[in-house]
Amino acid sequence: MLFETELIIVTQRQRSSPFPMFSVKEATDKLLAQTSICPIISRPVNEDLVGYILAEDIPASESVPAFRASIVDVYAVICTFLPY
Repeated sequence: MLFETELIIVTQRQRSSPFPMFSVKEATDKLLAQTSICPIISRPVNEDLVGYILAEDIPASESVPAFRASIVDVYAVICTFLPY
């Protein structure tokens, strides 16, 4: 367990990353260079759309859940290519 003084030392120490920093423009250019643009096709919304990517949002016809609730979006990501 870290004491408060140790935590301050850890958070203030000089750090370096083995990964290069990119500007937002450079990162966007790299992503777009590796991404192909898919054609937009129209399909009826049903269970046959498994595997398709939506080109725009589809609004719900009613609120889900139908009562006041706290909304929390959580995404889990699995990454298996980290070098450590």
